[in-house]
Amino acid sequence: MSTNDPSLNCLVNKEARDIHDEILGHVQEVNQNYVLTQKLIQNNNEKFYIPSYLIQKFNGNVLWFRISKEQTRTTFMINSSP
Repeated sequence: MSTNDPSLNCLVNKEARDIHDEILGHVQEVNQNYVLTQKLIQNNNEKFYIPSYLIQKFNGNVLWFRISKEQTRTTFMINSSP
């Protein structure tokens, strides 16, 4: 997959959820290695750089990952791209 792949571009601005259906934010950027999601919580931005291999499914509106929100916070919450 290339970063210009239309199948990746369709994920931008879609809602992202964890394995328990909790909201991880909205997809901001996608490439073959990771998906950047962002969520504003009480004036703080949560940014997650989640590896693309953790994508579980996409139904056209929501992108699900095979990881919990807590695991995402402890492992993939960073302020700059990996």
